[in-house]
Amino acid sequence: MGHKLISMKKQLLLFLFKLILGISVLGILWIVLTNILINIGVLIPANYSEAVLEQNKVKLLSLDEITGADLPTGCKFAVFDYKYNVKYGNMDESENQYAINMLKGNESSLLGNSIYFSILRENDICVVKYNVKAYLSIPNSNEEILNYDYISCICLVGVLASYIYNLVHSLVRGWKLEFQKIEEIALEIEKNNLDFEYKKSNIREFQHIIKSIINMREALKETLYMSWEIENEKVEQIGALVHDIKIPLTIIKGNTELMIDYNKDLYNSTHLHNSLEAIHKIENYILLLLHYVKAEHIDEINTREIETAHFTELIRKEIEKYIMDLDIEFQINIGYMRGRISLDYFLMERAILNIVDNAIQYRTENDKIVCCFEEDKGKYVCSISNQFGKFDKEVMQNANKLFYTSDKSRNSLHYGIGLAYVKKAVHSCNGTVDIYNCKKNGATVKIQLPLLV
Repeated sequence: MGHKLISMKKQLLLFLFKLILGISVLGILWIVLTNILINIGVLIPANYSEAVLEQNKVKLLSLDEITGADLPTGCKFAVFDYKYNVKYGNMDESENQYAINMLKGNESSLLGNSIYFSILRENDICVVKYNVKAYLSIPNSNEEILNYDYISCICLVGVLASYIYNLVHSLVRGWKLEFQKIEEIALEIEKNNLDFEYKKSNIREFQHIIKSIINMREALKETLYMSWEIENEKVEQIGALVHDIKIPLTIIKGNTELMIDYNKDLYNSTHLHNSLEAIHKIENYILLLLHYVKAEHIDEINTREIETAHFTELIRKEIEKYIMDLDIEFQINIGYMRGRISLDYFLMERAILNIVDNAIQYRTENDKIVCCFEEDKGKYVCSISNQFGKFDKEVMQNANKLFYTSDKSRNSLHYGIGLAYVKKAVHSCNGTVDIYNCKKNGATVKIQLPLLV
């Protein structure tokens, strides 16, 4: 079966139809209920007393004495002589006074919801007070409180408000469920899950949105898969290229070194040394390609917990070995530290040595490199600084990019990978990398790792 859709416009028209239908049904029910109450004597209609008085007027004229039993239910009366003296009745003093003023022509027969109806008899005048609005027939009750107009109006408004609320709530709840379907799809895409199952919508507009998002998902999935394939192919090609270059380069390097050892001629020896230097450069470029591959593909993280003091000592020894044959001023400061850190030792060692190597490559004349290990605000901190160096704005903006170099010269011998690998390695261990200029220590790269409690 096909998926039946309904538009929001039709939903709103259906809502209006239900609203009008509900109001109509409610009005009909009110009329039916009113007639039922009148027929069973619970409700006194507005014209009831007037009609009964007109029908019984002849009888009331012939009675020697009028009683409440001779009048319609709920009526009050008073009998006056023609001098306006009260003879008998059940109206109170204020009502009697108003009746007298009405008989004299000083007041209207209509007072609020009540009418004063006069019957001129042979020896006296009977004034009957009755209510012109419908009310419930309950003995000894307050007619104002039991006014049927008020009660029915309150009930109608209450029922109508409840009905409208339920209609609106049902419509809004349906739309909310459809929005949730779209939100669930967006959350799955946000989680990088492109193979999720989704629910179709019953509303045409929402289904169009869902369909557009799913089409976008499919396009994104296809693009990502293509990008992954290209990336993997690129890595394989780089690996093959490195392997293909390294073998003949090793042979060339060995033969060149042998020729230098056997050739003592100064002119030829100089050219051979230049060739050997070029071979070293090519080896650096090959190493650079390997760094590039590793910077982009840090997949297997082998983390373990290690004491901060022990890790610092291992790194210190590696740095000292690395700079042992270099004629540079290098200072290592180790502050107070405690606790443990969780990391991949191999990745972190390479990251720190990469920073050290960059600091050495970019050092200025008479520069001093300072490497500090310490604890600061619950973090394990390793900072490496060129005291006479300074990062310019471009370097700080682009240092994390692969193959970025601050030297734009065509003859530059340094094509480093910036901090791309360092950043990925440190982030894989839940750490952070900052690059900034410090007044005291100069150009500084700082690694921070969380201490374990």
